Amino acid sequence: MDETTTRAYILLHNVSKKHNVGTLTRIATAFNVTTIVLTGNAHYNVFGCQGASAYAKFVHKRTLEDAVRWLKEDCACEIVGVEIDESAVPLPDARHAWCGEQPNVRSRAFFMGNEGHGLSEREISLCDKLVYIPQYGVGSTASLNVAVAAGVVLSAFAEAAAFAQCNKQGAKFDVAERPRRTQTRGFAEDDEEREMRIQARRLAREKAAHGDDDDDIDNPPPSLDTLFSES
Repeated sequence: MDETTTRAYILLHNVSKKHNVGTLTRIATAFNVTTIVLTGNAHYNVFGCQGASAYAKFVHKRTLEDAVRWLKEDCACEIVGVEIDESAVPLPDARHAWCGEQPNVRSRAFFMGNEGHGLSEREISLCDKLVYIPQYGVGSTASLNVAVAAGVVLSAFAEAAAFAQCNKQGAKFDVAERPRRTQTRGFAEDDEEREMRIQARRLAREKAAHGDDDDDIDNPPPSLDTLFSES
């Protein structure tokens, strides 16, 4: 990974509300996020994304630790948790610090907490830094929806990183030609998982071609989720 190219990532761990992944995808891609990292269940629902999932790569890691390691070692990312916490930095201060890194703003992976209880102590311990979104006025809500929070934080980072703005036509932004789909819709996997799936299919075809035990053909290899749950 080219460390001089600034990138933004989203890290999601066991998001509980199905529609939030779709909404998050739509928001994330609007702010130049091209990779969304999922841990836990490899299956996801992109309802509400309005086609934005075609412009993002979904990567699955078996554990949160695997995801953090990949983001740090392979993507040269700092892990930034978005959480209201005593140790968290106000977003305006964080944005000012990011702007100070110009012209080579470091890539960041923004770790969005669970909708109900935010980031756990374990999840916080895996973050390099925490940021929170200040609220103003009399105070009307304890916290923001995870998708709304992601939009606020990603907008601040996109400005600090000086990402190129999209062109506008009239009251809307131009939408790029939809890229060719290279992933199974609603299922994320990393390179290792993809290779396992390809090998399993290859073995099944070879058995069928050689007329091996019918039982094996009628009972194909277990899914990746099953394999991982047994490991």
